Amino acid sequence: MDSIKADVDGLSAFGSICQRAAEHLAGRGPAAPGGPSFQATSSAVDDVMTTARDTDNLIAVRLRVTGHAVVTAAQRLAGCDSTSRERIATVGDRAVV
Repeated sequence: MDSIKADVDGLSAFGSICQRAAEHLAGRGPAAPGGPSFQATSSAVDDVMTTARDTDNLIAVRLRVTGHAVVTAAQRLAGCDSTSRERIATVGDRAVV
């Protein structure tokens, strides 16, 4: 009987990639160029840089959560894979008899 096998190693690797990308992205970004705070352009650039850093941090959090979920799912699949295979084989044996 054919079966579907989950790529646990691939899922774990993908989860690790997500977590490394999150580490790389979090807290990064260039500092806003300095300028007098009374200049509208300096204030606007500072606002954009702050928003960009906040966005980077939000994406990093999402990547961490996704990476953790994928690794956890891979571990659960690995644990359930052999049990499911045995159950399917038992059902298949009963159907053949």
